[in-house]
Amino acid sequence: DVLELDRHLNEPESDLASDLGSLDLVIHLAAVVGMRLASTERDRAFRVARDGTRAILDATQTSVDPAGDVPVVLFSSSAVYGSGRTGEPMREEDAIEYKTGVVADGGSPGYTAGKLAMELVGKNAAKAGRPVMIVRPFNVVGVGQSDRYGMVLPRLISAARLGNPLRIYDDGAQSRSFGEVEHFVESLLRLVAHPDAWSPSGRIFNLGCALETRIIDLARIVQRVTSSSSRTEFLPFEVDFPGQRDVRARRPDLSRIEALLGDLSWPDLQDVIQAVADAEAISGDCESPAEGEIHRNYLSRRSQSDAFVRLGAR
Repeated sequence: DVLELDRHLNEPESDLASDLGSLDLVIHLAAVVGMRLASTERDRAFRVARDGTRAILDATQTSVDPAGDVPVVLFSSSAVYGSGRTGEPMREEDAIEYKTGVVADGGSPGYTAGKLAMELVGKNAAKAGRPVMIVRPFNVVGVGQSDRYGMVLPRLISAARLGNPLRIYDDGAQSRSFGEVEHFVESLLRLVAHPDAWSPSGRIFNLGCALETRIIDLARIVQRVTSSSSRTEFLPFEVDFPGQRDVRARRPDLSRIEALLGDLSWPDLQDVIQAVADAEAISGDCESPAEGEIHRNYLSRRSQSDAFVRLGAR
């Protein structure tokens, strides 16, 4: 069975412990997501990452023996690699220092610093013998993802459907690695079910597609899939994100996770974009914006739930 909890950090710790203490596994996903939202709510993004992790680990500390506590998977981020090494995939040992993360956040602790702080909390718990795993997801896309907070793929698709310009930062040559959400969930659950994934020497894993796509090429695929005549509009990154610099490339090194799971073989990106565009077209046909958002939320939850069900049936 899967229990989904949507809880607030300020709720009493005892209530959280009563919900989590009897579970077999906790996957901690809570975060302030989307660059636009995270950059405008830096302090909240930081606190949700660090303090939320502390609350989760406190609530799952149920045994005198740390090894007997509820296993916890912490969702970090590829943001912990900062600008990365040009042309090189990002390895688990390449995470930047906390002070560099603050600089990446624009000078005050925000999303990146929060994820680094979260990892430190998790690493310290693991050193004490607790079963804690850290997963660093790269760009995850799929049906149901909202464009509300600036997620690049749904934002481009929404603009293309409406005939609006496709806004791209700088020259569009920056690249990202886009992995489909259902395949991501299946890979995650295979990982947490693998006993060797919980060994003290290897509890941090990249998870994502290793194939890079330039943002300008992503926009062209969106134009082709949606048959859109929208023009491409370029603007400086600092216009929307003052004090910050865009990452030129972000690609995971998957050696560690594929040593356990084998080749992950991600779905073709154009097929994923087609599925997202088709679902967005259905949402756009709803009678009101609120109804469309409800439909997108339903699709997002269904796609993730289906992945859980399929894995459980194996």
